[in-house]
Amino acid sequence: MSGCADSDDARDDVNFGSTQQSLCGSKLGHRITHFGTSEFYFSTPKLYQSWFLVDTCTGALVNSGTPWTPITVAANGRAFGPHVLTMGVGMSSWDKNFRRDAFYISDTGSVAHVFSNDRGSNWGADDWGAPSGYNLYGQMGVASWGSGRVDVFVLGKTGSLSSTDATGNSLFHRSWDNGSFSAWKNVGSAPYVFNAPSSSTQDVGVSAVSWGPNRIDVFARGYGSTLAHWYSTNGTSFGSDTWPTGYAPFNAPDVASWGDQRLDVYYERYTVAAPVVTDQLKHLWWDHGGSAEDDWGTHNAACSPYPLAGTRTGLLGAAATTLPTGVWIAPSWSCGVNSGNNSPLYQFHHRWTNAGGSTVHAWQEVTPSLASVSGMFAFSAFGDGAVVVSDL
Repeated sequence: MSGCADSDDARDDVNFGSTQQSLCGSKLGHRITHFGTSEFYFSTPKLYQSWFLVDTCTGALVNSGTPWTPITVAANGRAFGPHVLTMGVGMSSWDKNFRRDAFYISDTGSVAHVFSNDRGSNWGADDWGAPSGYNLYGQMGVASWGSGRVDVFVLGKTGSLSSTDATGNSLFHRSWDNGSFSAWKNVGSAPYVFNAPSSSTQDVGVSAVSWGPNRIDVFARGYGSTLAHWYSTNGTSFGSDTWPTGYAPFNAPDVASWGDQRLDVYYERYTVAAPVVTDQLKHLWWDHGGSAEDDWGTHNAACSPYPLAGTRTGLLGAAATTLPTGVWIAPSWSCGVNSGNNSPLYQFHHRWTNAGGSTVHAWQEVTPSLASVSGMFAFSAFGDGAVVVSDL
């Protein structure tokens, strides 16, 4: 994720009929948009979007989602921006109801940018270049702490991406502030870890979020049972530390924030100790200096009734917002079910909590599966997506 965006309360202009809750005293709802990339085996990879609705009062689903549609950029005729998409997308929004900014590493090795000012109906594109002398990889992190502000983060190294040598591996940052670009800046050294068993730089990356003006927090998978963490209080200079985790993160984490000095970080625990395979979603939160970790369930709970064997899973993204009744936090989890002929059926599941996290509700399937998307081989399920919350 990652790529995630914060949102405030929804507008009072939607009639949910039987789903209306008197507790709110008004007709309110949120639109949750998923963004993800297709696989690369038999077709040119594309960036897709799909959205579903939740009741603002309860967090319950109002509909299960719209069909997945590819993002197109009419200006240059490309399916998803100025260059071919090669790795996971990062997403943010500095206007929760209209603006969308998506970033990914293109086949030229530079950072490509697609953007929309009408909530994803029409898209434009440009190129943000790359830091000189570095090979970029992984999912990008994108955050926004104000109108017209975008902060972009990406991992890069001086050596070959196929080498496990961590020499020169760093986190890079570039920002756009109401028309003014900063230069690419080396924030500092970063862990260089492959995602066994796939050993792919495609499966790692960073996630970023802002809980207030000038504040940015960035997370990446660390060595062992840790998360690498960078933070800034002025939007330009960064400190760093390490967050211990209960288990070794399997791939790129996702982070969300619903308020001042609040962070909710999700990571996947995946271990194989034959014949047992453990696949869990873990939740690590930090609130005004206090922190704890809890368990948001297993792959089987999310992807039931399909068996664990022969599947692929991943954390598509996480999002958070404030509600009249408390807090809404939700990650989205993708499940690839092997349907034969190396053509997985990818499903997407949503779980949420509100009222400060006192109750974590059951997993629910959202957005259509990708089995029927024409021309697609499969959907990338290893943290290569993003989630954005907006009003209706």
